[in-house]
Amino acid sequence: MEHIRRRRAAFTLVELLVVIGIIAILVAILLPALNKARQAAQETQCMSNLRQFGFGFQIYADANKGFLPEDGPTGESTSPIGRNTNSPAYDKKGNYVPFGVDDPALWFNAIPPLVNNRSYHDMIADYLYPNGVPSNLADSRVNSIWVCPTAGPPISLSGTSSGTLTPTKSPPEIYQGLTKAPSTSPGDFYALYGMDWSAKPRPSYNALTYPFYQCYVFNSKLFTKLDDGTVITKVKLAQLRPGSDVVLMAERIMQYGEYADPKIYHYWPNPTAHNINAMGYMNNIAQTKTYSPRFAARHRHGGFLLFADGHVAWFGWTEVQGILNPLNPDIVPINRPDNHVIWCPFGTVSWTTSSGDNN
Repeated sequence: MEHIRRRRAAFTLVELLVVIGIIAILVAILLPALNKARQAAQETQCMSNLRQFGFGFQIYADANKGFLPEDGPTGESTSPIGRNTNSPAYDKKGNYVPFGVDDPALWFNAIPPLVNNRSYHDMIADYLYPNGVPSNLADSRVNSIWVCPTAGPPISLSGTSSGTLTPTKSPPEIYQGLTKAPSTSPGDFYALYGMDWSAKPRPSYNALTYPFYQCYVFNSKLFTKLDDGTVITKVKLAQLRPGSDVVLMAERIMQYGEYADPKIYHYWPNPTAHNINAMGYMNNIAQTKTYSPRFAARHRHGGFLLFADGHVAWFGWTEVQGILNPLNPDIVPINRPDNHVIWCPFGTVSWTTSSGDNN
């Protein structure tokens, strides 16, 4: 009898297979739900990051007679952040010409300290200077108001970093005498071109290269040149009306592969003219400001926008793009009032496929 009881207590092969099958079915059912929950948590964090910037803009405007901080150049090699001695305060397109990357009037330096964060220049300086405990910008991606939790490292079409910092001069000249240069390993950062006004001796205008990684950037069409030639500078927050429709900041593309989405690739009649191929977006995506063409696509084929009234909302990539005129498809108006997305509230602004989507 004891022998028989022991045999009854054991699992048969059929029973074991049934248990394994049930577990497999449960895993198959639960995994999608877990992935959706993780995606929802990441999107919530992304929205929270933008809301913090929204609080900062409101605080800044309240303390500065309603005015917004400056946006400055894009930070590309062709549009470095800094001022030549003979440069005016604003260029012909309405862009503020800052003293340098350390200019406190620039939005990425002015806003973060108002919500208990460091200015972006201070983050760069902390990373570069060997004094104290340096802040590694790569590590800051884990918990930073600058970084979307779903954004990966900078990846180009060839699979290498589009922002690899390869020194062309000695580090003391490029990095203003700082003994620690940014990492040059692929995928670490984009390259931000410019200079520091405080550097002594003052370097040449575009000799400096900084590590750069921002997922949320300023709407480049708030300070701009309208189609009728009017140049917009020195904007007040109260002028952005309706506040629920005017974009203040946008979540931008961080990897070329985001635009490999067929919904995006086939949106334009001639994707190649818009710097898009089957692998994704090909144009320079490392800029400190943006508008519709460089809008994110990593959250359910879209991303998040911060509006002038402080609210944050998700939009699909196609919902924020200009509507093409079949009779003149080369001219693309940027505003989408039908979807309550206004990039420029001061008048008509268009971009042409022939000249690209430069900010």
